[in-house]
Amino acid sequence: MDPLLQIDPRHRRALLRLASAQLIGAILRLNRLPRYHNSLDAIALCAVISEHQQRAQRAVLPGSSWHLPGSSI
Repeated sequence: MDPLLQIDPRHRRALLRLASAQLIGAILRLNRLPRYHNSLDAIALCAVISEHQQRAQRAVLPGSSWHLPGSSI
């Protein structure tokens, strides 16, 4: 199961916006919340979020093959 699916959508959006150096601390703070009760796998979440961020960064780099139809991006 994708560890990102265990997280509330608001928390997921916030984590996906963080710099990689801030991820582990933010995940550990979330993990202490009663909602998660230390059930999050912080290492797996960091890995998955880092992969998402790298894919997103590659998708918008100049010269990439990614293009949003109907836009100038």
